[in-house]
Amino acid sequence: MTRDHASVGNPEADRWTRIWDGAGVFALLYFALFAFHDVARANQGLLLMALIAVLRYPRELWALRGERMLQLTLLFLVYLVVRAWLATRAFPEQAAQIVDAANNWAITGFLGLVVTAFWLTRTRMRVEWLLGLALAGFIGRILTRLDWSRIGAQLQGFVEGPTRATFGYSAVNLGIWSAIALLGLLVCWRSFLRRRRQPAARVATAVLWLACIGVCGAALVFSQARSAWITALLVLPLFALFTLHRATRSPRHFVAGALVLVIGGAFALAQVAELDLIEQRVAYERQTIEQVLSGDFDALPADSVGLRLAMYRAFWDDWRERPWFGWGPGLMERALDRAGVNAMTEERFTHFHSSYFDVLFQFGIVGALLVGGMFWLIVQRTLQSRASGRLSPEVTQCILGGLLIFLIAALVNEPLQSSNGGYLVVLFGAIAHRAHYRSLLARPAVD
Repeated sequence: MTRDHASVGNPEADRWTRIWDGAGVFALLYFALFAFHDVARANQGLLLMALIAVLRYPRELWALRGERMLQLTLLFLVYLVVRAWLATRAFPEQAAQIVDAANNWAITGFLGLVVTAFWLTRTRMRVEWLLGLALAGFIGRILTRLDWSRIGAQLQGFVEGPTRATFGYSAVNLGIWSAIALLGLLVCWRSFLRRRRQPAARVATAVLWLACIGVCGAALVFSQARSAWITALLVLPLFALFTLHRATRSPRHFVAGALVLVIGGAFALAQVAELDLIEQRVAYERQTIEQVLSGDFDALPADSVGLRLAMYRAFWDDWRERPWFGWGPGLMERALDRAGVNAMTEERFTHFHSSYFDVLFQFGIVGALLVGGMFWLIVQRTLQSRASGRLSPEVTQCILGGLLIFLIAALVNEPLQSSNGGYLVVLFGAIAHRAHYRSLLARPAVD
């Protein structure tokens, strides 16, 4: 952990610094563990990190005032407040929805990234542990949401198709998080299969790795999220090939790398071999897809493809009226009601099933540029940290690949609007900014 300049040579002050640092790092680990397990507890971890940082380390936070992510975040929050205020003036009957949507953006926004990155500078902990805790929380949620008293019937429902797995997420988001988890397990295979002194430990970690792949692969398939399936098929093979390429640079690692990929790939394919289930999901939309390909967009069926196209048309009709500054947060449900989309089905939709369209509708081109700029900064800091040798190749691939899956899936889904999506961005962004924040604070970590 780090040590304040004022505490050097002062045992009592040094002791309190270590206590505060310990509490902050505990909050960091607590947040990572519950980021995909329990939203309320994850928020508690973020709040505790923020409170300790503000009360104990105001000077250190002030040193970050010129940091671009912090500046962009504050600029976006100001824009959010102004846009929400204008929306409540224009649509007073929607004030409650507007305020609630604005609060969600503030809570899961990029300020959490800044706070989390700050606490990562206060510890020497390997960032792989942070990602491992998030994975443990995700798998733990899946296992705790299974109905173990009737596990056979539940799994049969997943396999035969009438039941979509959710485990407390939306089915689509479950598919997205599972695909990202599979990517992380693939590129970080050495963390599980590295040489260990005890053969039993080597076997145990290998079994753990395969079990995690099995759980995440099954969750991806049983979510029946076709967009997540397609995204995984686009991204995972690319990173598998890159991982194999890195392994072949060293002849002695070639066999190990090839073996790992073959075993891991075969195990994952065994999980996605429910071809009947996949065929059911594709066949269900076949008529709509054929109608769209023929150019007939009138009277589309109320299946998922037809509903999405109706949502996208509603977005386009309203957004082009206010392209630069948008309509404000919390008004998407109103737009879908006006367009008659919610009348097509018993389910009420509150978004356009696309994070890009959601951001553009609410905040316009100006707000979209701010959000896009923050994502670009995460990518830039990741590449800079890797170039300086402060980020391992495996973690770099995990962040870039995870963001790629996230951003591709966001074309036809809304992962950014979920709390878990915000937490994912916070974790990846904080890891990417760790080295940069350490250089700004100019304070090396000590044991």
